[in-house]
Amino acid sequence: MASLSSLEHTAIGACAGLTERPAGSIAPITAVQFGAHSLLISGFANNDLSAASRIGVASAAGVASAFVSAPAELVMIQQQKHGRPLLTELQHIVKQHGLKRLYRGMTMTMAREGIYTASYLGVCPTLCDYLQGTDILRDQSPTTSFLISGCTAGLLAAVATQPADTIKTRMQAFIDSTSHPQYQSVASSAQAIASSQGYRGLWLGLAPRAFRLVGATFILNKVRTGIIDLVEHQRSISQA
Repeated sequence: MASLSSLEHTAIGACAGLTERPAGSIAPITAVQFGAHSLLISGFANNDLSAASRIGVASAAGVASAFVSAPAELVMIQQQKHGRPLLTELQHIVKQHGLKRLYRGMTMTMAREGIYTASYLGVCPTLCDYLQGTDILRDQSPTTSFLISGCTAGLLAAVATQPADTIKTRMQAFIDSTSHPQYQSVASSAQAIASSQGYRGLWLGLAPRAFRLVGATFILNKVRTGIIDLVEHQRSISQA
């Protein structure tokens, strides 16, 4: 019969990638990404960015959002483990481990958010513009290019960020380094996962997360486009 620790490890591993984006943190994290992205783009004359700059700016916006998502996800994961109300869980973590512990797994969160946001705010629109200019798709509906670029960007984000998300989830699930020293750092966490499950364990939960990120890529790009169109429409009315 498996020990409690083994069962916990299995459960947390199965949830790696699924605990990302807790329902309560989706809106503020996306708002930070959109806001940081808009602010960074405004620094370029006429918003004229090369493909590399476009992706780089999107990545920087994602890294900025990690300062919100890292503590939010840690509290959510601990709340799911212990069943305490969120505020009570937050108070418990700070009291037992200090305020700094809320940012456990920060580097992996920054890596995940940077790559993810670079994919949906950088790769997707850049690839879409490129495809629309090719001979094959020039005469096709823009929707075709959008579907291809959205699927490509979403799958790229899922595959590239899954190891970071898996390591982050383990580190945030086992925040007591004394009782779980194997998850004390990024390197030790990766080694612990590889030792128990092989390197494929770093991609555990990839399929459902890939499906979700592809959908998110479509939705968030549509939302962002809608917001931009609305702002420009209101601006044109006010200037009329």
